[in-house]
Amino acid sequence: MPWRFARKGRPLEVAVAGILVVNDLALALRAMRDGVGLLQLPPDYVEDGIAAGELESVLADWMPARSDAFFLGYLSRRHIRAPLQAFLDFLRQNMKVSRDRPRLRRDHVRH
Repeated sequence: MPWRFARKGRPLEVAVAGILVVNDLALALRAMRDGVGLLQLPPDYVEDGIAAGELESVLADWMPARSDAFFLGYLSRRHIRAPLQAFLDFLRQNMKVSRDRPRLRRDHVRH
């Protein structure tokens, strides 16, 4: 999956080959904190760590424009499995939408 950047309003995608691929946010953050490498995440996931001085933002001039959209793709509306339906229901109930960006309410985010 490419990393997305933008410079002077122009988008840029960079293919990143790494030795560590994870699908768990806590593990990814731990690896980054342990010095394994860089991690590209939406600011909401790291803003507390940056404010506390635990994390440092790099390549800030290359950050892509924020999107007001939240995208979720799935194959069929006719036969949605219960876990996916529960996730969709959770998002509908807990997303706080603003002009700036959609956000989950803080009391529902696990760390």
